[in-house]
Amino acid sequence: MLARSPEGDDLAVVMASLALSDVTIVAHSFASGEIVRYLTRHGRDRIAGVIMLGAAAIPYLLKTPDNPGGIPAAMMQASRAQLTADFSGWAERNAAPYFAGQGSRCIIDATLAMMNAASYQAMPALAEIQGVTDFRTELAVIDVPMLFIHGDRDASIPLEMTSRPASDLVKGAGLLIYEGAPHGLYVTHKDRLNRDIAEFARRL
Repeated sequence: MLARSPEGDDLAVVMASLALSDVTIVAHSFASGEIVRYLTRHGRDRIAGVIMLGAAAIPYLLKTPDNPGGIPAAMMQASRAQLTADFSGWAERNAAPYFAGQGSRCIIDATLAMMNAASYQAMPALAEIQGVTDFRTELAVIDVPMLFIHGDRDASIPLEMTSRPASDLVKGAGLLIYEGAPHGLYVTHKDRLNRDIAEFARRL
């Protein structure tokens, strides 16, 4: 199972079941890999455009000889060990950096509650799959309008490792960098983000 990356098939079923078309997708964090795989497996017929928000799975997270800016395998393994041993504790420790000190305790508690509702078995498995999946070739063939939005204070996944190189691989993709924004920028910078999403959709 761990040799396979996200297929996007679940999203394809939802799209077809609801007969959706001309859709603008906003994918946050690890969902970026899901959307790339959906586009390369199922095409863009139903998709008008994509916004990658704090992309965390693309283009390739693992450090290899041809990806020297990636994360060393040992560091990935240590992180997954923490997730497996005490996911709730890991989430609590990373809550403040996730919002860069800009989120209220109520927002943090609500986010932690959602995270702790996730499967404790699926979460480390997802982290392993996404961490070793190389999306570079797939990104290079995507032809749907795409906008990357990433904060320069993202402590969860750095801009220079993900959104910047990924946006370079997608033909015609745009990149917006939010100054002072963390990974949870959908809370801390929600007003600007809503405007940018609306403007992107209007241009489509």
